[in-house]
Amino acid sequence: MRWLSLIIATCLATPIAANPWLRDEGSSFLSLEDTSRYSESGTLQDRYSSVFFEYGLSRDTTLIFHAGIDRSDNIDAVVSLKRSLFATEGGPRASYELGIGQRDVSGQARAFVRAGAAIGSGISFGARSGWVSLMGYHDFQDVGSTSKVEATLGLNGTGGWKYILQATADKLDGRDWQGRLAPSIAIPLSAETHLLVGLYTESRAPADIGLKVGVWQEF
Repeated sequence: MRWLSLIIATCLATPIAANPWLRDEGSSFLSLEDTSRYSESGTLQDRYSSVFFEYGLSRDTTLIFHAGIDRSDNIDAVVSLKRSLFATEGGPRASYELGIGQRDVSGQARAFVRAGAAIGSGISFGARSGWVSLMGYHDFQDVGSTSKVEATLGLNGTGGWKYILQATADKLDGRDWQGRLAPSIAIPLSAETHLLVGLYTESRAPADIGLKVGVWQEF
């Protein structure tokens, strides 16, 4: 059974999930996500559904769990720890991530070790605030490694609305690098919940249209 058709929104204390900001001790964050790519004729070409969870173990350490399933029912899951490298008051901060996971590819289970890092900072656009971040990770596995780099620009609007632009490059299971550009809008449903809807386009199929919809929940 697929994950719920829900994804990104935006938490208020930290801008976006894949970033250098750590969770406060005892606080949690949950994201349910679904992305689907369609051809010009409306035929489904690709789909990926996932769950992302963070929990603040301490001031300097956050526990992360991520799992997902694609259109071919290949499943991947990873558990990792994110720790602070440095943080400045109101300025740049950085973190690193180490984890272990398993990825199913064509019916074969492949274990991997994940190593990643992120850097980011709060920024201002005139009277409005926002954030910018850059993250990347590499999954070490015996056959066909996986890498990802993602840049995020976010702007806080009025009434809790948030506007997000992400540029991603990834290399999956030893295949060629591919790029993705994804603008999104996070709509507040409550102080702890946002609904996000967005579009994306990929370099491997620039004529196709990708759709994103989801929810983020803070605890």
